[in-house]
Amino acid sequence: MKSFHLLIYLTCLSSFAIAQPVYTLQQCIEAAIANNINVQQSAFQLQRDEATLQQSKANRLPDVNAAFNFGGNRGRSIDPFTNGFVNQAFTNSNANLFASLPLYNGGQISNLIHQNQETLLASEMDLQQNKDNITIQVIAAYLMVLSNEDLLVITRSQEAVSAKLVERLQIVAAEGATAPYNLSDLKGELASNKVNVLNGATSVAQAKITLTRLMNVPYDPALTLSREGISILSEPYGLSAEQVYQEALQQMSMVKANDHRIAAADRAVRVAKGGYYPSLFLNGGLGTNYSSAAEKFSVLNEFFGPTEAYVLNNGVQNPVYTKQQNLRKDAFGFTTQYSNNINAQYGISLQIPIVSRFTVRNRVTQARIDLRQADAVSSNVKNQLQQDVSQAHTNMLNAYDRFGVLQDQVNALKESFEAAEARFDNGVINAAEFLLIKNNYDRSQVNRTQAGYEYVLRTRILDYYRGQLP
Repeated sequence: MKSFHLLIYLTCLSSFAIAQPVYTLQQCIEAAIANNINVQQSAFQLQRDEATLQQSKANRLPDVNAAFNFGGNRGRSIDPFTNGFVNQAFTNSNANLFASLPLYNGGQISNLIHQNQETLLASEMDLQQNKDNITIQVIAAYLMVLSNEDLLVITRSQEAVSAKLVERLQIVAAEGATAPYNLSDLKGELASNKVNVLNGATSVAQAKITLTRLMNVPYDPALTLSREGISILSEPYGLSAEQVYQEALQQMSMVKANDHRIAAADRAVRVAKGGYYPSLFLNGGLGTNYSSAAEKFSVLNEFFGPTEAYVLNNGVQNPVYTKQQNLRKDAFGFTTQYSNNINAQYGISLQIPIVSRFTVRNRVTQARIDLRQADAVSSNVKNQLQQDVSQAHTNMLNAYDRFGVLQDQVNALKESFEAAEARFDNGVINAAEFLLIKNNYDRSQVNRTQAGYEYVLRTRILDYYRGQLP
């Protein structure tokens, strides 16, 4: 029966483990990148810059517009069909199609395309930089969870040791073989260990909350993190601060973004200078019109009839006859007029800037200022980057050396603790002396664990500068 109950327990435990997925560092990073608002804003800006680039390329195409008008006139006005004056009510309409193709404008279109291409590349680097920033934050939070979990294991181990000592000393005290204060000291130590366990559990929960906040997902107390690829013990970092800095200059998205902004600002100066040059356009158009006042006549018949002219014959005026026509007036239809009245225009126009209230000159001046500003920002970023890399490399070396010293301390204090435990069991030392040695050993374990994770974090920060993040 006990075996049956044990089988049921193991089955339930296995089902629970399956129900609680283990999240890897890569999964946490991907979730944070997908949900981070700064990354999303950078992606939106990238889409806007892509649209701007497409528009600058489309500026090379013809500008085509169509117009259609329909209206009425009353009283004395010009008939658009005959361009003569009429004094009647009529309706009129016209339709026009215009096209203009830029042939030359001082290279402004071409330079604007290059400017927007550089701006787009800068936006791509900004997007990648935001991804890198959230990645290093997730790595730090991820390591903090693992570190606090390890510290919680240590404090629970310390609590278990204290509990066993209290249990053992209670038996000895009941037999009168030790002073009561020794038991009281150990009980106080056990209570302190329990408080440390509670604080450690709280620290784990807070670290998980920080991680889920970066991932922008609901907090789950049962969140379980994988330790795959996370090792405290590792080889010393193999690159110097200068080597890391040189790689950072080539790999950091922040540096690349500023380089593209300098190139974009340089193109902006050329765009502004293009305003000094003439602009040449090829123009063309089609047009037609309609007027309800237009009249169309058709011949009904022909005949010879007298005219007002005459010929004198013996003093008698003889009228002159000529061929004449009887006409019928018909309406001139809308579609017929639009078809018959089509006209076309084409030509080349040249616009030469002469005086523009110094607009072009001021635009060139502002563009040059923007170029100098972009160059200054880039130089400042590189200087700051060099300082940050040097500081990060120094912190890494300090963490590595500190971890080695603390590891030696743990080994030494472990031997001291084991010896003190044996002497305490034999009544050679009292509880106060034993607890002093135990607390030193406990602190050394905590410090070593913290130093180990700090070293891992410092190496990841250097990888961040080198563009080596997952």
